[in-house]
Amino acid sequence: MSKLIMQELIGHVLGDRYVLTEILGTGASGVVYMADDLRLKRKVAVKILHREFLQDKSFLKRFRGEAQLAASLHHPNIVSVYDWGEEDFPFLVLELLEGGSLRSQLDEEITLTPPQAAHIGIQICSALEYAHTRGIIHRDIKPANLLFDEHGIVRVADFGIARALAEGSMTERSGTIIGTARYSSPELANGVNLTNRSDLYSFALVLVESVTNSLPFAADTQLGTLAARLQGNLEAPKELGPLMAVVEQAGKLKPDERYPDARTMKMALQDAARSMPKPGPITLVTYENGHIDPHPTTIIAKDNSVAKIVGAEDITVEATTSEIQSEATKADNRLYDGELDDSDLVDDSPKNRFTQKLVGLSIFTAIVLAIVSVVLVLNAGGAQSKTNINYVGMLEKQAKTEAKDEGIKIKVKSVTSTDPVGVVISQTPKAGELIAGKSVTLTISKGPKPIDVPSAISLSEEEATNLLTDSGFLVVKTRSFHDEVQKGFIISTKPDPNSKAPPESTVEIIISDGKPPVAIPNVEGKPYSEGAAALSGIGLKATRVEQFSDEIDAGIIMGSDPAPGKKANVGSTVQLIVSKGPEIINVPNLVGLSIENATAKLKSLGFKVDVQNYAAGGKVRAQDPSVGAALRKGSEITLFL
Repeated sequence: MSKLIMQELIGHVLGDRYVLTEILGTGASGVVYMADDLRLKRKVAVKILHREFLQDKSFLKRFRGEAQLAASLHHPNIVSVYDWGEEDFPFLVLELLEGGSLRSQLDEEITLTPPQAAHIGIQICSALEYAHTRGIIHRDIKPANLLFDEHGIVRVADFGIARALAEGSMTERSGTIIGTARYSSPELANGVNLTNRSDLYSFALVLVESVTNSLPFAADTQLGTLAARLQGNLEAPKELGPLMAVVEQAGKLKPDERYPDARTMKMALQDAARSMPKPGPITLVTYENGHIDPHPTTIIAKDNSVAKIVGAEDITVEATTSEIQSEATKADNRLYDGELDDSDLVDDSPKNRFTQKLVGLSIFTAIVLAIVSVVLVLNAGGAQSKTNINYVGMLEKQAKTEAKDEGIKIKVKSVTSTDPVGVVISQTPKAGELIAGKSVTLTISKGPKPIDVPSAISLSEEEATNLLTDSGFLVVKTRSFHDEVQKGFIISTKPDPNSKAPPESTVEIIISDGKPPVAIPNVEGKPYSEGAAALSGIGLKATRVEQFSDEIDAGIIMGSDPAPGKKANVGSTVQLIVSKGPEIINVPNLVGLSIENATAKLKSLGFKVDVQNYAAGGKVRAQDPSVGAALRKGSEITLFL
């Protein structure tokens, strides 16, 4: 999309609802705009894909499916998709994040400290964990797709876009390359199918770059970058400190040697974070003049080996992943329902770690690894078959389905636990002792026990944030005008104070922006004292600005800034423009001057000139009014030759 077309779209309305207001960023697939949502009265981001995609029916079909899939992802570290459509352009409506991207930070030479990198890394792994359990591989993890809100919380963007681009008819179905070569995993260069571990490798590269502003294996060409990835494991620089081991594990050349899933990598980052100081605030770089991704996502055709480059800056290989297992997706929906970020685990015992790994493994694969061993036990009545099936780590629905297939009856009991909701945390009898055709009792996690939400009402924003954070909650902030609550103090919270909520869940604090704006009254034609009193009566301050006027008497208000009817915040200042009356000028001495010079002088002062007995080059013999007379600007003076 040309720069001219991009600018021409400012003011364009999509879906009779979204007014494009400014360009936030550009990439290979399209342009991101800030927009006004006319229906819900909010700011949103709109990603517009290139117009040529409208001609590709296969792409549009895939785009609709992936847009719906992306909109179904509800996680605090994933950019929310609000809406989508296909008018003049295919477009997505997204949550607006005004903290810029990790890419924009690195472009400004702003790097992260290892504690900061661990902090955002835990959040990103949480997002990947959530998406992977639903069968969604991102395919294009890079700094430009990691966005920050105004509080420095990171969000992963563009889930589904890479897959939609890769599987549309615009690509060659025999093989395509889709994504960004600088952040691709080694298997992409070999044409091996993508897995969850491919995202983890890409993220390991991002972690290194976020701290050092230098990307491992980056060569001058795409082919060189891909080839370098095939030479060996990722070696983390010493600047990463405790993160070195995490990066090197995720950056193994062979996928099966990396972390098995995002959950396990997240736990490793949590362990590393505990050995480092608390991270300081992250420096945010907001969008300015439309950020351009220097390493855009691109599509090219692929040979049987590394790549056949056809004209794009950066590349990755599209993998033929299997369809999402519908049963697993439905079951997983309950697992993270209401769950936010479990970055601060309290129970770090070996037993709990083991359970967590099992949970993560079952979720990511969505396959029950049932290894059945048959032991024949001879007795008087015949033989009994024992099974080694292990339900621990499965979701309840998964476990019931598997048990039904094995002819095993299920009994369920629920308990509070630090494990996610709906996960089997123990079974009786244990694996290996369970007899086929008999019953098993499964203990299901109800999630952590809810805790009291402390009252933050009437506290300052900082006090409320610290109180809720120290109590184990995540804080989100909204602002609202209020007639009684002082600006910067808490009006209310959601959930209500003294109610109960799960640990690490979100508490919304509503912060007062002070009294609502008031309309400026019309005080034109009134004396300044009366106008100032009228403003004071509604909480506004007045300041006096004087101007000459030939029509309005001195001391009378001629207007205001802002104008009458406009809104102003209580306590703000309004300029009252007051007449000084007409401008008075003293008549100069013109006797003895040439008629030309005298005329020019009078006109420069704003007077009109009448000449009696005009003669070119003549001298002024007399003038009326006389020298020193006080006249209004614009008055007439007569000159006599």
